[in-house]
Order: sequence, then C-alpha cells, then structure tokens
Amino acid sequence: MNVLLFDDTDELEPGRVCVRDRRLRHVREILRAKPGDELAVGKLGGRLGRGRIRALGEEELELEVTLERDPPPAHPAVLALALPRPPSLRKVLQQATAMGVKRFLLFGSARVEKSFWQSSALRPDAIRAELVLGLEQAGDTVLPTDELAALAGAGARGTSLGPRVLRVETAVVALLARCAG
Repeated sequence: MNVLLFDDTDELEPGRVCVRDRRLRHVREILRAKPGDELAVGKLGGRLGRGRIRALGEEELELEVTLERDPPPAHPAVLALALPRPPSLRKVLQQATAMGVKRFLLFGSARVEKSFWQSSALRPDAIRAELVLGLEQAGDTVLPTDELAALAGAGARGTSLGPRVLRVETAVVALLARCAG
C-alpha cells in the first residue's frame, strides 16, 4: 500500500480519520509506523495528501489528514476483455487500475466458461476491493467504473500484441503500455 485510502465512513470529522481493518494491520505490521509518523493518504474520489498518526492501537488507527493535491490523470483507454478466470480477473483489475484505467468492459465469448459469470469475484464488493488495491498501489483516488456489457456496436477496435500467447494479466499490461505512448 503506497497510499492509505479512506472514505466518508472513516471520517470522524473533517481532517480526522479512523480505520479499523486491513489498513490498520498494514500500518502496524508492514510499515511498523508509530504515533507521530506521517503516511501518504487519499480520500476515495477526492484528493491526496499526508496523514499524521495521532493514535495507533490494536483496534484502530487515528490520523490527522491534510489533502493538498489532485490524483494523477487517468489512462485514456477503455479496457474491454472477455471475462477471464476469476484469479486472473483480480490481477487484471488491480494492475489496470494501478496503470490509470478508469473504465472496464467485460464480455462473454465462446471461450469464456459460463461458470465464470457466477463467480464471487464478480460481486460488486469483490470488484471494488480489487480496484481499491490498484488505487493504493498507484497513489490514486478515483475508482474506475466496471460494466458488464456486450461490445456489439460499441465501436471497439482490435489490435495484436504479436504471435506469442500471453497470460491475460500480461497482455493487459503490455496493451496499456502500448496505448500510453
């Protein structure tokens, strides 16, 4: 986690935030932070800044936050892909979000197993969790949108990444890198 993201539910009052979940564990166990330390923070859908640790206990982390800059610009691509296996979908959502993608279109194809559409990985809370992990990695605050949609008539165009067979998560990163330049 390169930035600790929070939302309205975490705010005690303007400028004061309290978290009690995996973010607390990360700050305590990975960052090994202590009261007085500063962390990079951001409000989901808002700005980025710094948070000074006011209190750090077993059950909660309280921060005094100052938000002073906008998130990085979005990648211009709309990522459309046939629904991959659920573990690959999680990786793609995280990595593409970290690269700045703000819009996803998932669709079925002849090779997409119908059972993938029933996966818990497609629950809105599961998708949101993967998107947030990507934002935390990249130091961004703007959640992408995900749409389960067909591409017919959407004006999509195809491209090739060459003759090699790539894992979907590798192909996505390669494609986004090609589109960025």
